[in-house]
Amino acid sequence: MKKLLLYLLAMVMGLQIASSQDQTLINLTGSAFIDNSLYEVLKRICDEADARMMGNPQNERAVEILVEELKKIGAPVHLEKIRPIAWTPGESSLKVTTPFEKELKAFPSTQCVTFPEFEGEVVYAQYGFNENYKDLDAEDKIVLVIAEAPPDGRYLLNMEQIEIAKEHGAKAIIIHHKFPGTMAFSTSGNYNGLPLEIPTFNISWEEGRWIARLLEQGITVTVEGFTNSYLKEIETNNVVVTFPGRVKDKYILGCHFDSAERGQGAFDNGAGSAVAFEVARLLNTYAQNNYYTIEIVWFNGEETGLWGSKKYMEEHRDEPIRAVINMDMIASPAGFNTSGFNEYRTLMEELVDKLNGFDLNAGVTETLGTNSDHVSFYREGIPVLNIVSHRERYPYYHELGDTFDKVSKKYFSEAAAVVSVL
Repeated sequence: MKKLLLYLLAMVMGLQIASSQDQTLINLTGSAFIDNSLYEVLKRICDEADARMMGNPQNERAVEILVEELKKIGAPVHLEKIRPIAWTPGESSLKVTTPFEKELKAFPSTQCVTFPEFEGEVVYAQYGFNENYKDLDAEDKIVLVIAEAPPDGRYLLNMEQIEIAKEHGAKAIIIHHKFPGTMAFSTSGNYNGLPLEIPTFNISWEEGRWIARLLEQGITVTVEGFTNSYLKEIETNNVVVTFPGRVKDKYILGCHFDSAERGQGAFDNGAGSAVAFEVARLLNTYAQNNYYTIEIVWFNGEETGLWGSKKYMEEHRDEPIRAVINMDMIASPAGFNTSGFNEYRTLMEELVDKLNGFDLNAGVTETLGTNSDHVSFYREGIPVLNIVSHRERYPYYHELGDTFDKVSKKYFSEAAAVVSVL
């Protein structure tokens, strides 16, 4: 009889715990839609801070806004100082001089420093792989490549295209956009803060294709240009909210709040920053009693070298980090990505089934992405997880058009609900 009573008591307690967990999920998802507060916070960041490349005053203003808003909701926020190398774009120019003069809409890549005026003949190396130089004399020439994957699906990072061009003797490289209908956007020259050894410019798809057509017809093209950008070590901050758990083992929800040097960075990465804010509000309100410690980190300097996440990892390397969920350019959730850390697959498959009201038709994937803050943790063997998003190509990536008026409150509510449950 005693064993039966204990069994019944355990069953009742188990049902109460399950009921409590279900109620927490209802509170998190419901409040994400009913009480959405991230939209106004994102508006402040976009309109009051604008383009917030690490090292400029707008970036520091974004830190102030985040801290102000997090304090308003009672989240335990603090700043962590970091000393990264900031890239500051200066005056620059790139123009065609033959067959006639034309100023190009061009921007130097990050880490491209001061190069006094250079000029030379242009050669076209297509995708920029070593084999694209097989019958090409690039020595002391200016190489044109496209930032696009060839039909076989292989892909070079811009930093790899730059390195290969330098190895083949190029005096400069021009990378043209892979999509039509956009301006040129700046790309990361490298992620280690080292100055580029050759001038590197980015131009539009349209102007890139024009130059390529001239070269394919055997028409000589020459260009000249210069850049006065520079690198400098600075002191700045990551923004951190820590919800202590019953154990010190922790899960990190990360995003970067800096942007490229043009536009308001509403989608890249105002989106992730705003959703992280909403998750902080939801957890602070409805889920404070957690077994694991949960830390939400707004990283600085992702666009110019993953600086915030690298410095965070250096500082916290000895801590028991169980996994990192990275949010970069998040939109309406379509599923989850284990990045190959399939010990989390069962959990994520259960969530796909449980979150029946969301369109998680992508299910669970396991593709490791590059070029974002999760890489800093992946290198240390820490599991990195991502939300897969429903989104079409965003034509304003790193552009003037990446502004607040284009974001969706509904999508952000969906993302905050799903991320807070995860």
